[in-house]
Amino acid sequence: YTAGGLAVRAEEWGSAPLALSAAFLTEWYNDFVEPNQEYSEFAQQQLDYLLGKNPLNYSYVIGFGNNYPLRPHHRGSAGSAPLDSSDQNNDHILLGALVGGPRNTDDSHQDRRNDWLTNEVGIGYNAPLAASAVQQYENYGGEALSDIELASIEGINDNTSDFMVSETIDNPDNNSVLPENGENKIEPEKTAIDNSSDSTTLLENEPDTAQTDSAPETKEEVDPSSSSEEIIEESAPVASLPTPGAGAISAGFEGENGNQYNASADFDVAWSHQFDEYASISSDEAHSGNTSLKVAYPADRQSNLGAKWGIPPAKEYYMSYWVKFDENFDFDGNKYSGGKLPGLGAGDLASGGNKPNGSNGFTSRYMWREDGRAVLYLYHMDQPGTYGEDIDLGTKFERGKWHKLTQRVRVNDNGQANGAVDVWMDDRQVLSRDGLRFTNGQEIDTAYFSTFHGGNGSDWWPSSNVNAYFDDFVVSTDKTDVGL
Repeated sequence: YTAGGLAVRAEEWGSAPLALSAAFLTEWYNDFVEPNQEYSEFAQQQLDYLLGKNPLNYSYVIGFGNNYPLRPHHRGSAGSAPLDSSDQNNDHILLGALVGGPRNTDDSHQDRRNDWLTNEVGIGYNAPLAASAVQQYENYGGEALSDIELASIEGINDNTSDFMVSETIDNPDNNSVLPENGENKIEPEKTAIDNSSDSTTLLENEPDTAQTDSAPETKEEVDPSSSSEEIIEESAPVASLPTPGAGAISAGFEGENGNQYNASADFDVAWSHQFDEYASISSDEAHSGNTSLKVAYPADRQSNLGAKWGIPPAKEYYMSYWVKFDENFDFDGNKYSGGKLPGLGAGDLASGGNKPNGSNGFTSRYMWREDGRAVLYLYHMDQPGTYGEDIDLGTKFERGKWHKLTQRVRVNDNGQANGAVDVWMDDRQVLSRDGLRFTNGQEIDTAYFSTFHGGNGSDWWPSSNVNAYFDDFVVSTDKTDVGL
């Protein structure tokens, strides 16, 4: 619980809707199973907290009261506002939307468009809000706004009627559906406390001593039960490939079917593992040209394909490539869901539970999770746990479809938290994160080709032999080389 009384999921998504779901169930138990005053008071407290009866005097329902989020993560609401942590308010007020709420026990909240953990909205968030509000209305009463009062609220169509809220124009300071809390006021002052860490999970070559909730930690994942999020599915735009400039490094994986890929022709290869065993040039699929790089993921043994492809050191790089998973690709494994995909890195490529310390580099790879949910798997100096930070991208990989992944990483200046990472999937930006510390003076020097199921061990292996295809790799310091 927070100090103010909200049931919170520490460092996880969606505390607000989950607290309201619990509130609905406990009040339902009190009403229909067995009277329980403790349950009933809990239900009232959760709804009151989210409507503004909390240490910040802050409503987590947009438009309710005088102090509420102005920068939720919602494209239609944002309008022209960038998907970043700037103070620019969204163009449109998303009236009635419930944001994710606090993620720590200190009652803090940051009103930032790029904070998916605390400032996301969704139908699944508002469902328990509506259910709990109706339940409290039935138990304690309330009043609907008149058409005139409703029309006076900014953003509400004046032809709308019967909009059920307990806050009225005559009593604007009432922040609760419960009449006895009408004296509680929402102050106009807003407090936003920056908590830049999200949730943690996974990586390879970790000691087998760490634990998950139900099984020993494998080499590369900590929490196979990452929280689910609303998935926004959009078809990838068909875009022509940009022609990389002279400073770009590119690989089209053209060659004879079945041959090995000679990475040293394109990159300065520091080391390579299992490429000759699991990767080959293939004419089965191609995003452009005639062939692509086919990677096999076996069902009966652990693969751990990886390579450190060296690139000239620089503070900022863009990296893009296309990936396509088999029609029958198993994202979920025998028991746990997860697998790695290539990204940028530096130095010793901190991973496997080796937290970046400023001198051992960093890694910025992707992962697929359950049913293809896409995440950025980021090792950075301020990650919240031992293993890399699992940052949900709000979208998913589809089987049998080419997806374009693009990332920009800018390492921080020595001793400063001014690094940044941006991610685009299918040419749509899905992540913008700043205020990061990657290293103490090291620059990006690696295109890290890393892909396998896991984690480590048979619980992560696919149920059958499956394949993925990679094509049109581009690494550059110029964003136009990757189509931005």
